[in-house]
Formats: sequence, C-alpha cells, structure tokens
Amino acid sequence: GIETADLTGSSPLLHSIIRALEGWDMKCVAALDNFGPPPENFIDLDDGQMGRTSLAKHKLLFEAQNTPFRSPKKSARAARTLWQYLVRQEALHDLFIHYIFRSDVNF
Repeated sequence: GIETADLTGSSPLLHSIIRALEGWDMKCVAALDNFGPPPENFIDLDDGQMGRTSLAKHKLLFEAQNTPFRSPKKSARAARTLWQYLVRQEALHDLFIHYIFRSDVNF
C-alpha cells in the first residue's frame, strides 16, 4: 500500500481528490453543527428511553413514525424511503445518534 504522506509525490491527482473530500467533509460537519437540535417530537420517546444505549436509540429510528418525512403525500414517499435506507447503514449509525440525540459519540 501507499502511505498517505507518499501520496503527494506518487499520485498528485489522488492526493488532490482526497484533500477536496476532506474539505467537503469539514464543511458538511460544520453545516450540521450549525443546525439546532431536532424538534422535541422528532422521535417518540418516553422519559426512560433517553438513557438507552446508542444501539437501542438507533433502533428507534427504524420505526416508521420516527422520520422527519411524516407527510402522507406521495412526494414524501421517496424521502421516507431514502431515510429508511440511510438509518440502516452501519457507517452512519454514530452520525445519526450524534445529531438526533445530541450525544457525545465520536465518529
């Protein structure tokens, strides 16, 4: 494999792409951090559920009513489908937990 430090000389184009992706990542995280917390009724929780583990909290997102796209209109169906797909992606678990439950998960 190629070390990241050697990437500049061995593949300047790939190095530029990685730098662009890192910049895009930082901008996306900054934009997410600028949003306030989700509305109070975003996830149906009772008082005892906030102390749950990250996995248990994440499973709450699988429930059909726990989506920001609750509209019965056909136009919201695609957004709900995308939401359900994304919350099931393992690589995104910590991201969803952090921004929906505002926990201190490191991702």
